[in-house]
Amino acid sequence: LFLAKTLIPCASAQLSEMCACSPSRITFLLSNLSKQCPPNESNPKFDLKVGGNWGVEDMVCIPGRSSNYKPPLNITEAVLFELNTDLLVISQQRYTDLMEGDVFEFVSVTENERVTTLDRMPGGFQMKLDGFDEDGNEVTQAWIVQLNSDLCTKEPFTEGDQIGWITFSELSPPKSYLCPAFGTTDIPTGVPS
Repeated sequence: LFLAKTLIPCASAQLSEMCACSPSRITFLLSNLSKQCPPNESNPKFDLKVGGNWGVEDMVCIPGRSSNYKPPLNITEAVLFELNTDLLVISQQRYTDLMEGDVFEFVSVTENERVTTLDRMPGGFQMKLDGFDEDGNEVTQAWIVQLNSDLCTKEPFTEGDQIGWITFSELSPPKSYLCPAFGTTDIPTGVPS
Protein backbone atom coordinates (compact mmCIF):
# COMPACT_ATOMS: atom_id res chain seq x y z
CA LEU A 1 0.00 0.00 0.00
CA PHE A 2 1.59 3.25 -1.10
CA LEU A 3 -0.28 6.35 0.02
CA ALA A 4 1.83 9.09 -1.56
CA LYS A 5 -0.64 9.64 -4.39
CA THR A 6 -3.22 10.85 -1.90
CA LEU A 7 -1.20 13.96 -1.11
CA ILE A 8 -0.35 16.81 -3.43
CA PRO A 9 3.40 16.98 -4.16
CA CYS A 10 5.25 20.19 -3.39
CA ALA A 11 5.87 22.59 -6.24
CA SER A 12 9.34 22.42 -7.77
CA ALA A 13 11.85 24.78 -6.21
CA GLN A 14 15.56 25.30 -5.89
CA LEU A 15 17.45 23.43 -3.15
CA SER A 16 18.59 26.74 -1.64
CA GLU A 17 14.94 27.89 -1.31
CA MET A 18 13.83 24.82 0.64
CA CYS A 19 14.57 23.34 4.00
CA ALA A 20 14.28 19.94 5.63
CA CYS A 21 13.75 20.21 9.36
CA SER A 22 12.99 16.52 9.78
CA PRO A 23 15.07 14.70 12.39
CA SER A 24 18.26 12.94 11.28
CA ARG A 25 17.26 9.99 13.50
CA ILE A 26 13.95 8.99 15.06
CA THR A 27 13.43 6.38 17.75
CA PHE A 28 9.90 5.03 17.47
CA LEU A 29 8.00 3.31 20.28
CA LEU A 30 5.35 0.79 19.32
CA SER A 31 2.47 1.69 21.63
CA ASN A 32 -1.29 1.81 21.88
CA LEU A 33 -2.01 -1.15 19.59
CA SER A 34 -5.68 -0.78 20.52
CA LYS A 35 -5.71 2.73 19.01
CA GLN A 36 -7.12 3.27 15.55
CA CYS A 37 -6.30 6.31 13.45
CA PRO A 38 -6.75 9.15 12.90
CA PRO A 39 -6.43 9.87 16.61
CA ASN A 40 -8.91 12.71 17.07
CA GLU A 41 -9.02 12.89 20.84
CA SER A 42 -8.74 15.74 23.30
CA ASN A 43 -5.10 14.95 24.19
CA PRO A 44 -3.07 17.05 21.69
CA LYS A 45 -0.07 14.70 21.99
CA PHE A 46 -2.11 12.19 19.97
CA ASP A 47 -2.28 14.53 16.98
CA LEU A 48 0.43 16.12 14.89
CA LYS A 49 -0.03 19.80 14.23
CA VAL A 50 -0.75 19.91 10.49
CA GLY A 51 -0.91 22.67 7.86
CA GLY A 52 -0.61 26.42 8.07
CA ASN A 53 2.34 27.44 10.22
CA TRP A 54 3.43 23.94 11.24
CA GLY A 55 6.29 21.75 10.02
CA VAL A 56 3.86 19.08 8.75
CA GLU A 57 2.03 20.06 5.57
CA ASP A 58 -0.39 17.12 5.42
CA MET A 59 -1.02 13.73 7.04
CA VAL A 60 -3.13 10.70 6.13
CA CYS A 61 -3.62 7.68 8.41
CA ILE A 62 -5.51 4.61 7.21
CA PRO A 63 -6.70 2.28 9.97
CA GLY A 64 -6.93 -0.97 7.98
CA ARG A 65 -9.61 -3.10 6.42
CA SER A 66 -11.53 -4.62 9.32
CA SER A 67 -14.93 -3.22 10.31
CA ASN A 68 -14.85 -5.34 13.49
CA TYR A 69 -11.50 -4.03 14.75
CA LYS A 70 -9.45 -6.07 17.17
CA PRO A 71 -5.93 -4.87 17.94
CA PRO A 72 -2.95 -6.85 16.72
CA LEU A 73 -1.14 -9.06 19.23
CA ASN A 74 2.16 -8.00 17.67
CA ILE A 75 3.52 -6.39 14.52
CA THR A 76 5.00 -8.92 12.12
CA GLU A 77 6.40 -6.25 9.83
CA ALA A 78 6.80 -2.48 9.84
CA VAL A 79 8.18 -0.74 6.76
CA LEU A 80 9.22 2.91 6.88
CA PHE A 81 9.80 4.90 3.70
CA GLU A 82 11.60 8.22 3.75
CA LEU A 83 10.18 10.33 0.93
CA ASN A 84 11.58 13.27 -0.99
CA THR A 85 9.71 16.53 -1.63
CA ASP A 86 7.88 14.92 -4.58
CA LEU A 87 6.90 12.05 -2.22
CA LEU A 88 9.11 9.52 -3.98
CA VAL A 89 11.01 6.96 -1.89
CA ILE A 90 14.62 7.89 -1.05
CA SER A 91 15.20 5.24 1.62
CA GLN A 92 13.41 2.25 3.07
CA GLN A 93 13.87 0.52 6.41
CA ARG A 94 12.16 -2.70 7.50
CA TYR A 95 11.54 -3.99 11.03
CA THR A 96 10.09 -7.39 11.98
CA ASP A 97 8.60 -9.16 15.00
CA LEU A 98 7.74 -6.15 17.15
CA MET A 99 5.70 -6.27 20.35
CA GLU A 100 3.94 -3.41 22.11
CA GLY A 101 6.61 -1.49 24.02
CA ASP A 102 9.41 -2.26 21.54
CA VAL A 103 11.49 0.59 20.14
CA PHE A 104 13.11 0.80 16.72
CA GLU A 105 15.27 3.46 15.12
CA PHE A 106 14.96 5.20 11.78
CA VAL A 107 18.07 6.81 10.26
CA SER A 108 17.55 9.53 7.62
CA VAL A 109 19.59 9.76 4.44
CA THR A 110 20.86 13.07 5.86
CA GLU A 111 22.70 11.18 8.61
CA ASN A 112 25.08 9.50 6.15
CA GLU A 113 25.22 11.81 3.13
CA ARG A 114 25.19 15.51 2.37
CA VAL A 115 22.02 16.24 0.39
CA THR A 116 22.85 18.32 -2.67
CA THR A 117 19.88 17.66 -4.96
CA LEU A 118 16.11 17.97 -4.55
CA ASP A 119 15.56 14.31 -5.37
CA ARG A 120 17.36 13.44 -2.08
CA MET A 121 15.80 16.21 0.05
CA PRO A 122 13.62 14.69 2.80
CA GLY A 123 10.00 15.70 2.32
CA GLY A 124 7.97 13.12 4.21
CA PHE A 125 7.56 9.67 5.71
CA GLN A 126 5.30 6.72 5.14
CA MET A 127 4.92 3.75 7.44
CA LYS A 128 2.95 0.52 6.99
CA LEU A 129 2.49 -1.84 9.92
CA ASP A 130 1.11 -5.38 9.62
CA GLY A 131 0.11 -7.78 12.37
CA PHE A 132 -2.47 -10.38 13.36
CA ASP A 133 -5.26 -10.18 15.92
CA GLU A 134 -6.24 -12.91 18.40
CA ASP A 135 -8.41 -14.59 15.73
CA GLY A 136 -5.53 -14.75 13.23
CA ASN A 137 -6.94 -11.95 11.05
CA GLU A 138 -4.46 -9.57 9.46
CA VAL A 139 -4.58 -6.05 10.88
CA THR A 140 -2.89 -3.22 9.00
CA GLN A 141 -2.28 0.44 9.73
CA ALA A 142 -0.58 2.83 7.33
CA TRP A 143 0.21 6.52 7.47
CA ILE A 144 2.00 9.16 5.48
CA VAL A 145 3.27 12.58 6.55
CA GLN A 146 4.21 15.33 4.09
CA LEU A 147 6.62 17.88 5.57
CA ASN A 148 6.41 21.62 4.95
CA SER A 149 9.67 22.18 3.05
CA ASP A 150 9.01 25.92 2.68
CA LEU A 151 8.75 26.55 6.41
CA CYS A 152 12.00 26.53 8.35
CA THR A 153 10.62 27.98 11.58
CA LYS A 154 8.92 24.88 13.02
CA GLU A 155 10.16 21.37 13.58
CA PRO A 156 7.69 18.81 12.23
CA PHE A 157 7.69 16.51 15.26
CA THR A 158 8.17 16.71 19.01
CA GLU A 159 8.99 13.86 21.35
CA GLY A 160 5.75 12.23 22.44
CA ASP A 161 3.85 12.86 19.19
CA GLN A 162 1.78 9.88 18.09
CA ILE A 163 0.32 8.57 14.87
CA GLY A 164 -1.82 5.50 15.43
CA TRP A 165 0.34 2.78 17.00
CA ILE A 166 3.59 4.78 16.80
CA THR A 167 5.04 7.24 19.32
CA PHE A 168 7.98 9.49 18.38
CA SER A 169 10.03 8.78 21.52
CA GLU A 170 13.44 10.32 20.65
CA LEU A 171 14.40 12.79 17.93
CA SER A 172 17.88 13.78 16.78
CA PRO A 173 18.14 17.32 15.38
CA PRO A 174 18.21 17.92 11.62
CA LYS A 175 21.40 18.97 9.86
CA SER A 176 21.97 22.75 10.02
CA TYR A 177 22.65 23.14 6.30
CA LEU A 178 19.09 21.88 5.69
CA CYS A 179 17.45 23.53 8.71
CA PRO A 180 19.46 26.47 10.09
CA ALA A 181 16.99 27.24 12.90
CA PHE A 182 17.13 23.82 14.59
CA GLY A 183 19.98 21.87 13.03
CA THR A 184 23.27 20.66 14.40
CA THR A 185 26.51 19.85 12.63
CA ASP A 186 26.61 20.25 8.85
CA ILE A 187 28.70 17.14 8.32
CA PRO A 188 26.72 13.88 8.12
CA THR A 189 28.23 11.13 10.27
CA GLY A 190 29.04 8.93 7.27
CA VAL A 191 30.96 11.65 5.40
CA PRO A 192 34.68 12.20 6.08
CA SER A 193 35.46 15.68 7.43
